[in-house]
Formats: sequence, structure tokens, C-alpha cells
Amino acid sequence: MNKLYVCLALLPILFNSCHSMNDAEVNATMCNPLPLNYDFTVEEGVSRRDGAHPCVVLFRDVYYLFMSNIQGYYKSDDLLHWTLVTTNLPTIGNAPAVVEMDGQLYLTFSGATGTFYRTAMPESGQWEVATNSFPYDVAEPSFFYDEGRLFIYSGSGNKVPLTGMEIDPKTFSSAYTNDTFDNRRQADEWVGSGR
Repeated sequence: MNKLYVCLALLPILFNSCHSMNDAEVNATMCNPLPLNYDFTVEEGVSRRDGAHPCVVLFRDVYYLFMSNIQGYYKSDDLLHWTLVTTNLPTIGNAPAVVEMDGQLYLTFSGATGTFYRTAMPESGQWEVATNSFPYDVAEPSFFYDEGRLFIYSGSGNKVPLTGMEIDPKTFSSAYTNDTFDNRRQADEWVGSGR
């Protein structure tokens, strides 16, 4: 009989500790690959999903995800649920680079042949050409913007070594006067690894 009272007394404690959890109480986890609509690439007769070189930026409290070889890009409020943004951009080539400057996003990528794009409303998918006269083709570029100064870095292995230079954030031109990319590297206008 005493065992029955002890068991009955413990039941409320047991039920309170074993309640079902709702969605807000469960730790959300991400899975890889992310559940996105990837484009597909065919190499040597084999079709594979293609979504390399991700670049994520936070702009006005919304995350934007850019990837190689995608028609458009993705946006998310929480980094878990992504929505495709259709765009007037050409298919984003390899290794997109995105930076926020003065309330706008700027984008370039490998194969953009000197073109940088910009938008103040990435959620609309509408971009314009900021410049199409950047004098260099970049390989897997990356931007860095700090206190009004813009740097671009580029590099892809031992045939295209890592290089970087400061460029004017309004004109996207270098302050240097040498004519060719190779001359700029030789003249230390580009800061490279392995020097």
C-alpha cells in the first residue's frame, strides 16, 4: 500500500518532466546539402548538382546566398528557410563576390569580364551595371570593405596566384597607373602570397 502512495505521488513529477515538446522548444538543425533547387552540371556524361562557392551577406536584416552557376540567388530571414529570388542578372558564373557599400549590394564573379553589378533592393531581383570597365578578369574574387576603403582579392591555385588591391569604391578603378595586370603584380600594386 505504501508503494502505491509513493508511485501515485511521483506520477505528477514524471508527467511534468515528460511533456511533449513543441517546435519552438526543439533545437532547429540544418542538414547538408541545403534543400535548395540546385542547377545541374554534366561532366564526362555524369550529371551532378552544382552549387559551389557560396557567398552569404546580411543586408537590412535579410540573408542573401549567392552561389556559382545559379539563375538568381536565395534570401532568408533565419538561415534555415530559403526562397529563390529571380533576377535580371546573367547566370552567376563561378565564385560570386558580394559586398555592401553605402546601402547597396555590389556583385561580381569569375568570368564577369570586368563587370560589377549593384542594387539597393536585392529582394526585387533588379540589378544594374555599376561598371563594365574594371580592367582585369578576376578568378574567384572576394571583396573587403572597411571605413570607406574597398579591396578586391582574386586567385585560383598556382596558375593564378592570390592577389589583392585597393580600388576606388565609386569608380572601381585602381589608384595605380600601370597598364596591365601583370605589370601591377610586378610593381607590387597587387599584394600577393608567396612573395
